[in-house]
Amino acid sequence: SENYMFRKFMIDSAKFWATEYKLGGFRFDLMGLHDLTTMNTLTAAVKEATFDNFTIYGEPWTGGSTPLTDGAVQDSISKYEGYGAFNDLMRDALIKGGLNPTSAHGWAMVSGTDKVAAADAKAIVNGIKGWTSNGTATKSKDPNKAVQYASCHDNYTLFDRMTVGYSKDGGKTTTAPSDLLHYGPTLANGLALLSSGTSFMLGGEEFLRTKTKEDGTKDGNSYNASYEENAFDYALLMENQDVYSFYKNLIAHKVGNGALQQDETGASALSVEALNDNNVITYTYGNYTVYARNGLDLDDATVDLNGRVAFTNYGEASTSGNKLTLRPYEFVVIANS
Repeated sequence: SENYMFRKFMIDSAKFWATEYKLGGFRFDLMGLHDLTTMNTLTAAVKEATFDNFTIYGEPWTGGSTPLTDGAVQDSISKYEGYGAFNDLMRDALIKGGLNPTSAHGWAMVSGTDKVAAADAKAIVNGIKGWTSNGTATKSKDPNKAVQYASCHDNYTLFDRMTVGYSKDGGKTTTAPSDLLHYGPTLANGLALLSSGTSFMLGGEEFLRTKTKEDGTKDGNSYNASYEENAFDYALLMENQDVYSFYKNLIAHKVGNGALQQDETGASALSVEALNDNNVITYTYGNYTVYARNGLDLDDATVDLNGRVAFTNYGEASTSGNKLTLRPYEFVVIANS
């Protein structure tokens, strides 16, 4: 793309597709292989030809070595103009996705007496503000450049990631706690989707989608798998109506809440904390407060309830008077008094 005619070819093609087919956005695979000048110019050209909120985002990686020195990689995200990228740093803090070993447990996956890395909790705290940060280094504080997610077409579904995280045979058998498999996916996605930035989720997560190979193992990259493996099994929707209802509430809440759609200054001012040795994360935005708890054993998981419970991934909250008890892998949204 650093060559003039190839850059022109990319820009002309993008403008044609966007206008001819009335598209609303583009996603660039391995966007780090395109130079910044091309991506910035292409974005401006497409928006001028269509509309200002035409969505452009991509993978801020190269997939290997490249001689390009000014690619649109994650380290250069501050130089992006009008487009964004997947925030895999928050995803990895939540579930240890991507290139992490399947035996690794992210913040949303831990159980019992596991340990939580302080950097992971910090990465999630920063991610809720729309930052692209691994907890120790921050690459961007602009939520308009952060695509917040916990799973996509690459790698495992959330249910499968949590299954293989407690398995020695690729997910044929698992020692994962049952409450992790049912509530862990919604905990991870709850934090990813009720963050500042652009929300993204894998289709089928709303009913705990799974991709199982013929040999019984879970598939972490099903691009070349069968239709049967990649299909949406709507029997799971019937089995997991509570999960589906939670996602409906979650998405409607995000879409309708301006407090989670602020610019860099407003998003950075959000009040976000990690409590109980980093095992409970809480934050307040507008008239709402979120409490999220992972699966570690806690001496005290009770918090003050200063309002009404709007919704929780458990369906019903565990309350007594003005106290709320957080159960393992619970994500709860409170409408403050």
